Amino acid sequence: MSADEPDELLCEGAELVRFEQYDAFMEKQHAMLACVGVHDEDGACAYLPALEAELQRYQEQAYVLDPFLERLVTPVAQTMRAQVLESGCMCMAPVARLLYMYTKVRGYKVVSRFFPHQVREMPLLLDALERFESPTWECLYVLLLWLSSVVLVPFPLDRGTPSPSERIHRLCARFLSRPGKERDAASIVLGRLYAREECELFFSAFLQDAEQATASLVPTGVLQTLCAFVKQADASLIRAHYDAMLRVIAHLRTVDTRNMLVDRYAIKLEGRLAMHDPRDAHVDTLLHALAHADSRVRYSAAKGTARVASRLPHAWRAQILEALLTMLSEHILSHTMPDGLHEARAFSEQTAETLRCVDLHGVSEYTWHGVFLALAECIRRAAVPIDVRMVYWTLTGLVFDVRRATGSTGTSVRDACCYVLWSLARTRDAPHVLAVPIAQRLIIAATLDRDVAVRRAASAAFQEWVGRATVPHGIDILRTADFAAVGTRRHAYLTCAPFVAQFDTYRPGLVAYAERSLLSHWDAAVRILGAQALARMLAGRDARPVLLRLCPRSASHDTDVAHGALVALAHLVRDHPALAQEACRAALSTSPSVWHAPGGASILASACHVVSLCLAPTDTAPLRSLWNEAVLRPEVEVQDMVVASIRALKDHVIVHDLVRTWLDTWPSLSPDTQCVAAKAMGVVDVYADERCERLCDVLRSGAVEARCAAARSLSTLPTHRVVPALRAGLHDMTTDARGDVGSWVRVACIESLGALECDADTLVDMAGLLMERIDTVRVKAADVLSRMNASWRDAIGDPSLLRDASYAFPHLMPLLDEPAYRFSLLRSLVRTIGSRSDMALRVAGQALVQWAKQASSDKVQDVGVMLHRQASTHARDNRTFVPVLQTVQLLLDWDVRLDVPLLARFVRLASHHVEKVHSVPRILAAMRICVHASQVPGAVPDAAAYLIPFLTHRYPAVRIHTSEQLFLLVQELSMEHDTTEIEAALLDTPWATAPPTDLGAASTHIVHCIYDILAAKHRAP
Repeated sequence: MSADEPDELLCEGAELVRFEQYDAFMEKQHAMLACVGVHDEDGACAYLPALEAELQRYQEQAYVLDPFLERLVTPVAQTMRAQVLESGCMCMAPVARLLYMYTKVRGYKVVSRFFPHQVREMPLLLDALERFESPTWECLYVLLLWLSSVVLVPFPLDRGTPSPSERIHRLCARFLSRPGKERDAASIVLGRLYAREECELFFSAFLQDAEQATASLVPTGVLQTLCAFVKQADASLIRAHYDAMLRVIAHLRTVDTRNMLVDRYAIKLEGRLAMHDPRDAHVDTLLHALAHADSRVRYSAAKGTARVASRLPHAWRAQILEALLTMLSEHILSHTMPDGLHEARAFSEQTAETLRCVDLHGVSEYTWHGVFLALAECIRRAAVPIDVRMVYWTLTGLVFDVRRATGSTGTSVRDACCYVLWSLARTRDAPHVLAVPIAQRLIIAATLDRDVAVRRAASAAFQEWVGRATVPHGIDILRTADFAAVGTRRHAYLTCAPFVAQFDTYRPGLVAYAERSLLSHWDAAVRILGAQALARMLAGRDARPVLLRLCPRSASHDTDVAHGALVALAHLVRDHPALAQEACRAALSTSPSVWHAPGGASILASACHVVSLCLAPTDTAPLRSLWNEAVLRPEVEVQDMVVASIRALKDHVIVHDLVRTWLDTWPSLSPDTQCVAAKAMGVVDVYADERCERLCDVLRSGAVEARCAAARSLSTLPTHRVVPALRAGLHDMTTDARGDVGSWVRVACIESLGALECDADTLVDMAGLLMERIDTVRVKAADVLSRMNASWRDAIGDPSLLRDASYAFPHLMPLLDEPAYRFSLLRSLVRTIGSRSDMALRVAGQALVQWAKQASSDKVQDVGVMLHRQASTHARDNRTFVPVLQTVQLLLDWDVRLDVPLLARFVRLASHHVEKVHSVPRILAAMRICVHASQVPGAVPDAAAYLIPFLTHRYPAVRIHTSEQLFLLVQELSMEHDTTEIEAALLDTPWATAPPTDLGAASTHIVHCIYDILAAKHRAP
């Protein structure tokens, strides 16, 4: 992704501030529920896609639905109740699907509040769950959620035989081994059921069964149930079964050792159990889980650690804090850390900067992410004392961005650090003396971080500090760099960061971060945007100190460092021309070793870019070396920057010598060098005649890329030889593995001709390209013709509309009425139809047929004559000959009448020496024309002479297709004549397997019989 493109993949969509489609949504929902009421399940399901799509829009901002949620969910829940209690779940599936979508978007805890809670409905609900035949998982899920709400109602469940509690226990236990959402809902039901005092016996039985479970899917459901139980039950009930639950955890971890869900729920359960008995074993388990590979496990461990810490005495809380900080310093060399870190009492900028510079390649991202999550949760709950050391480590983690072999790491760490600082701002005893240094770091992350999630998290944390402490210019900054504004990386870098940099408090940190981190970032797009941001932040200010620090970095052997420095120099020189000479010397001092390293192309391009913004250097040897290396590269970016630097120095003798060398040694130049030379010859002013002659030669016979460059450069040489060469380029039909690469040349020639004065013949040639299959060529030709001639502007209209083929061809086909343009238009149209694509046959072909049926006979015959002339001229070139035959075949298929003599000439031309032709498409097109012509009186005097060679051809595919075409013809004749014998002969003859020599008699018999019937038909009055 280039830096000039918006990083759509890294920013969220537009902010949603209200449920804008509420009325339309409710109308559709009411219609769906009405269908359910009359048991029209198909009709109800038809509304679901639209309802689901609308709800999905609010997945990331579900709180927008809260004011409407009761009105949205209650009618659906009541319909669910009616289906269960009155209709026997006859049309339950669409209702359940919609309720599931509500729970998916807003969460089951919020949505289930609007479910019915009547106790009297429990028996019917249990009956429905027990007797439901082939229910969908959505039905089971929402019914179990409904049951989980009813279970909370305080009424006795131990009455009856069997009792409701026993039925629920038996029913939900079946779902715990399932992998779907019904397991989640069943665990909630059981957790709430077992929390009731009268159900303790069922819970004991459940624990005994869990200790003996061996199936791999059981542990997850059991642990979910236990988590729900511990969350809901009284402390006395939890303590009574404390040891049994620990045994279950230990056993289930041995049943499925590689299941992340088991680890997650086991850690969640440990954390909740530790609140009732905070043993060292629990704390140790939670701390170790902070380094787990799964982020959900780490988050559960972080919340568990915070809950436990909140129940401990103050001295023990300090021990947990020490343990967390110790985990951060693992795998960091102790002598590299600042001396005052362990005795820190007051914040020191020097200590923070020293800690930021330590080598973090050895640390674990998992550990740091888990620790910072734990710190954030602990701070949010006021569970640990505020220590300046945690601020040091958090500010260090805020810039943690290390590239590993598996990709970049650090995004989750930086996001967690923002969470720490957000929590710190919200604490009662927040250290307001740290507001300024924290705000300075947060605004850097909010405007210059690579990841959108981190930028937004940092912006939210900065907003908390602005609201709760004294932050310089905080309100002004939030007006420009709020949560939404930093969502797009380009806007954050190039608008928000320069705005914040106008304040002296923040500018040094922003400039230092851009210079230190962004310009050496492993992502090239970040380096480019960082250079642009740096230049904007220094606009109107003294940039010499920064430039002097960047100049030595351009000679680095690290390609990322060198490239970032060169890009920054280019942008700084554009705003500070006085620094041009120093920047040019730095660009020419790049190490040749990095030119051939991965990423060397970007360094060459950036170095040439810097040179293009400067004056000619005193010592030209480094510049010659740079150019000699750059012209050998195939990358378009490098070639364009070389040409830009040559344009800037076009009056210098070094450029004249380079052009002279290219002209004298052209045949020995590499294709890439020829391409660069062809581009450069359009920007210099010397050797005009020789340049023109060379570029015309290249346009005729060079490589495709060189031909494109030559075509564009010829527009700067308005001589009498230029226009004919460009006209010839309009018909470049080169193809290779990349496709129709000749279209690149055609577009370049169109652009160049648009910059020159063209005669009427040139306009005719260019008009033919309006019938091109490739929309880019079509639109470019229309645009240039509209600018060159007012009459064309009226005929074409808006050129951009011609990108749509279904509009372009019917709109342009009336141009065939003009004799002057007919042949040129027809030549391109034939190529388009001959491509045999769906667009060509469905749009272009049909547009030609419609025109031919409405045009006068003379115009249609003139088109036929032109097609015959084109075919006879290119009889040996299948790329032209076959499309012409296919176009004629298309006209005949749609009953477009051609004169009999002309049709006869087509038949003779198409079938000439057909037995020697190797191109199957050519043979088949010729065959179809002959079959069509055989039905026209006088067009094929001797049918046997033309049709038999196709039936006896050496290619089986030709024989088969010919027999099929003749069979279709015979079926048409069977309406008026007896063709039973001919049909039997066509069907019984082994056209695919028999040798061609054995098919002569059958072929002759069939063709003569058909010819006799046709002759009789033609003689009939």
